Amino acid sequence: LLFLCAVTLRSFAGPEPELTKPRLLKSITTPAGRLHLHYSPDGKTLVTDGVGRVARILDIKSGEILATVDGHIDKSEGAPGDRGTIRALAISPDSKIVVTGGVDGVRLWDARTGKPLADHLLKDAPRDIRYLTFSRDGKQLAAAGLNIAVWDVARRTRTSFLEFGKNKDNFFTQPMIAFRDKGKLVAVGCQWDNEFANDVVIDGVSSKRVHLFKSPKPNYFDGALFVSPDGDRLIRRPSEDGKFAILDADTAKPLATFFHPQSRLLTFAFSPDHSLLAVNWLGLNGKNDSHPRRCVVKVYETDTGKERWTIPDLPVSPGLMAFGPKGRTLAIEIRSKPVIQVWELPAK
Repeated sequence: LLFLCAVTLRSFAGPEPELTKPRLLKSITTPAGRLHLHYSPDGKTLVTDGVGRVARILDIKSGEILATVDGHIDKSEGAPGDRGTIRALAISPDSKIVVTGGVDGVRLWDARTGKPLADHLLKDAPRDIRYLTFSRDGKQLAAAGLNIAVWDVARRTRTSFLEFGKNKDNFFTQPMIAFRDKGKLVAVGCQWDNEFANDVVIDGVSSKRVHLFKSPKPNYFDGALFVSPDGDRLIRRPSEDGKFAILDADTAKPLATFFHPQSRLLTFAFSPDHSLLAVNWLGLNGKNDSHPRRCVVKVYETDTGKERWTIPDLPVSPGLMAFGPKGRTLAIEIRSKPVIQVWELPAK
């Protein structure tokens, strides 16, 4: 009888009210000093790295460390056991493979156990790896550093190699890469040309320069060009006024512009379908005051620039961010604490 009454009361109560603003779901404790943060496509784990030069696979539901990834070697760093820093990290679209990049190359790991996969060290990796990404079907893997390499994941063989920087006055730095439709690759970065550090967009098949954004003055470098994970959008960030724009990758024409008064952009993240952009703004006390007043994360529509939601009054220096599947959750690193917060976002 009591059970029937409970069911009846619950039915009269109706469904839970619709979420109208972001809600904190969970805080996960993890060592500070994180360099990368990725949300697995299946929504079950977070992968992060930093302290101890190892990557950690975290269960989102329990907050526990499921596995650690440890295996890069760099004798030049003089670390205990010659352990090397993980300089780049990515997760396969099926959430089964974690890939890391270091001085000694690119390595593939089981995302469930953290154990190395068969033939897990990919040969002929580019120098100074800074970025890794999978193609949409997971069949190809690309790594960007001073050069760009692409491998067939199943065969563990390199299929292409784009070489830059044949002389010291013209080299490629701060690279980002993305696979577009039909496996086409686009790369963005900073290409030094004598005294000028110009932002460039490179076609990953022909290695030809598609767009050039000239540096405003000699010896000026801000690493101000980024590419969305689908390769269709660029982010162009100026260094002084805090404004930045999303550009069409084919035409370089602005699609939307973003600005938060008296603030500086720290980090950003695209949702998996690229319809949303989360931006971490650092508020300043004054125009020339670098002391933080407050930090806020805002979520925008990428096509219109319209603000959708705000996550206000976060602890000082929220850092890396990553969207979960379907853009319904957002993981935010809290740099001042050994914590990653997971927020639930309202339905679009």
